[in-house]
Amino acid sequence: MSSVGKVRCVSCLILVGMLSAGSVASAQVPDPEAAAPAPVVQSVPFPAQTEDKFTMGVFFNPISILFGFYGLELDFSPQRLFSINVSATYYNNEILGVKTSAYGGDIGVQFFLTGDRPMNGLYLYPRVAYAKAKASAGDVSAEASLIGLGATVGYQWNWQPFSMRLGGGVIDYMGGTSNNAGAPNISLRGTMPAVDFTIGFAF
Repeated sequence: MSSVGKVRCVSCLILVGMLSAGSVASAQVPDPEAAAPAPVVQSVPFPAQTEDKFTMGVFFNPISILFGFYGLELDFSPQRLFSINVSATYYNNEILGVKTSAYGGDIGVQFFLTGDRPMNGLYLYPRVAYAKAKASAGDVSAEASLIGLGATVGYQWNWQPFSMRLGGGVIDYMGGTSNNAGAPNISLRGTMPAVDFTIGFAF
């Protein structure tokens, strides 16, 4: 082989070696765009928040109407845990010549033990009541002014705007009765059952 051929062969070997080294080097150099991992975005779920908003309700007891008691209850709920309830009741009737009239009201705080919105769920409802009654038969009469302490427990459903409350408990009336001679008896003093069945609107 001539010296020119040997030089060409060496040159070719050097060129091939340089190309191979360049290929290896280029293969070993990482691509910064390819090497950078894609950012992973994870959504962290937040617990569901219950909304405490002012709710108002207007209710009445249809069972009491059957016995001649007419009343209305207003409930104010600044948040879902409780409501402040105020009610008024009036009664006027005559049975066997005895005229009886009475009026009263109560105020209490209704605590909701369950439920995720106002005026809904299992409740405990302590209250203070006042009642004044008068009975008369001919020329004789009797009056009674009583204070009552009681509580009911039950469940209230709020389908907004419709709402219904169902429960029961007791209420104890304390106070004095002033009777004239031969006056009819006013049987409001003592412990009485309390049926808590109200229907109405909440908004």
